[in-house]
Amino acid sequence: MSELIVVRDANIRKNLLATASALALVAYTAAIDTAKAEDQNRPSVWIELGGQLERIDAGTARFSPPFESSVEALPVTAPTAVQKPPAYGVGGEAKISIEPEGSSWIYSAAIRYGRSNRFTHVQQTPSAQLVTGTILGVHESLFPRSPGVFASTQLKSHESHAVLDFQVGKDVGLGAWSHSATSVFSLGMRFAQFDAHSAVSIKAVPISVITPKHIRPKYHHSYQASNEEARSFRGLGPTLSWNASAPVAGNPDAKLTLDWGANVGVLFGRQKVRGNHQTSGYYHCIGGFKALGTSGCHGGVRAATGFNYISGYQHSTPHNRSHSIVVPNLGGFAGVSMRYSNAKLSLGYRGDFFFGALDGGIDTARRATVGFYGPFATISFGFGN
Repeated sequence: MSELIVVRDANIRKNLLATASALALVAYTAAIDTAKAEDQNRPSVWIELGGQLERIDAGTARFSPPFESSVEALPVTAPTAVQKPPAYGVGGEAKISIEPEGSSWIYSAAIRYGRSNRFTHVQQTPSAQLVTGTILGVHESLFPRSPGVFASTQLKSHESHAVLDFQVGKDVGLGAWSHSATSVFSLGMRFAQFDAHSAVSIKAVPISVITPKHIRPKYHHSYQASNEEARSFRGLGPTLSWNASAPVAGNPDAKLTLDWGANVGVLFGRQKVRGNHQTSGYYHCIGGFKALGTSGCHGGVRAATGFNYISGYQHSTPHNRSHSIVVPNLGGFAGVSMRYSNAKLSLGYRGDFFFGALDGGIDTARRATVGFYGPFATISFGFGN
């Protein structure tokens, strides 16, 4: 009896092993057939179009004229505070990818372009106020500050950028993930160009004092300044990127996927800056007026009442610089996609940073990082089999 039991158990184990092996073989064959069917239906050419709302960081210096402190003493917006560069720009992109049938290699070419403009004009006139000063040797006299006091700052700025990529990549898969997941490592070349132009004009009368009616003298300061800058960078270099995608829901005809990726590279290029800033100031008093406890009009005071004294200065400073530089580049993105057999809609957030790409200085060189980051949306169409 015991021998029959042993033989029966052995037969049961053999049957179970054979059944499990058969099921595994059927599942493997079905998976291969499904993968082959999807590969056969997979388009060989993809065209992608999209756009991005980009937050722009350039880190360039703001022009501060010598009379900035006089304007800051007034209840008005300081000229440097008005000189904010464009905060956002709108960018577009296009990409073509070729995925030969029966191959895991991917060849692609892409371009991204964006620009932004800003125009702002702030002119403020504070109300008249009483100030303490000295007139003709009499201390602590009260003089109303004239309503002629004002500060005006006007800024025009323009920025544009373009990035071109040429890459060859290979899909190496995501291991334990399903066969529909992708993990593509790409090596290629990247070309980038950045252009930024700004022009600022500042006018101010920070001090304009009139005396009581029975005294004639008057004290007046007026200033003007302007600055214009043109900055650029052109660079070319190798880049390495990783793009991955994994399905989280859906069916073979429509899948919701998680997408992520990163890129790193180095660009060899040249940065340039051309600029010029001008400043002028005029000091005007009538009849030897000493105001606000100062030593008088610029350069001295005429003793006789009824005489005018006008003095001032004018400065113009051009600067032109050009340097060959190496720019590290680092970027990444994360998003979601709705994938169909021959179409894809993607939404996500992306950032790309070029460290020290622009010369952000005015009188002296200063490397400034250029960064673009923000939400993006793309739509892709597949053609051919």
